[in-house]
Amino acid sequence: MSMRRGDDGARTAGHLVAACLLALAARAQAMPEHAAGSAVIGARAMTVRDAPADSLRQLGTLGLELRAAFGPGEVPLGLAAGAGYQLGASLPGGFAYQLHLLPAGVAGFIDGVGWLALLGGGDVDGVTSRVPFAPRAVVEARLELDVPGPFRLAGYGRPAWLAVDARQGGARHFDFAHEVEFGVGLRIGAERRRHRADISRGLFIGGAYREWLGAVGYAVVVGYAVDAQLERR
Repeated sequence: MSMRRGDDGARTAGHLVAACLLALAARAQAMPEHAAGSAVIGARAMTVRDAPADSLRQLGTLGLELRAAFGPGEVPLGLAAGAGYQLGASLPGGFAYQLHLLPAGVAGFIDGVGWLALLGGGDVDGVTSRVPFAPRAVVEARLELDVPGPFRLAGYGRPAWLAVDARQGGARHFDFAHEVEFGVGLRIGAERRRHRADISRGLFIGGAYREWLGAVGYAVVVGYAVDAQLERR
C-alpha cells in the first residue's frame, strides 16, 4: 500500500511539473522558448563514518525534490528554481529533517537533450538530539542530461554555509564551504512526446556523498522520477 501511495505521489508531482511547463509555454506563443523540469520522490539510506561519539551511524529519509527552468527567446538561457524536503530517522535515535528552497537561479539548455543550472537559496537542517538545528545558505550546481537508451542522468554539487558554530568547518576536504554534498543518479524509463514536450518517468537509482560535522556520509537513493523538456522553435 505504501509503495502504491508513493507511486501515486510521484506521478502527481510529475504531472504538476509537466503542467507548469506547458502553461508557461502557452504564455509565449509568439516566441521560441525553452523549459525543463524534474521531480524525484524516493528513499535515502546513508551510512555515516567518523562522526563524533553518540552522534550518527545511520540515517534514513523519505523526500521529494523539484527543479524547474524556463527561458523565453532564441537564446538557450533562462531562470531556474527548486524546492524539496527530506524527513526520516537516525541511529542512534533522532528525527532527521531538511527543508530547502532555491528561488534564484540561472539555467542553460542543451539542444533539447538536457539542461544545467546554478541555483541559490537556503534550507533548515538537523537531527534532533544528534545534529544541531541550523539554517544554511546553499548554492547548487545541477546537470540533467539524456544519455543513450531509456536513461536520463542527473548530478549536482551543493556547498553550504552556516552561522551555527558547532557545525562550521564540517567539510573535511573542501575549505571554501562549511558543508558539502554531491549526488548522481539515473532515471530509467522511456521518453514520450506530448504537446511539444519530451516527458519521461520511471525508476530512479542514485548515490550521494556528504561531508558535515567532520564526518562523511555515503548514501543510496531509490525512487520514482518524472522529467520533462520543451524546446520549441
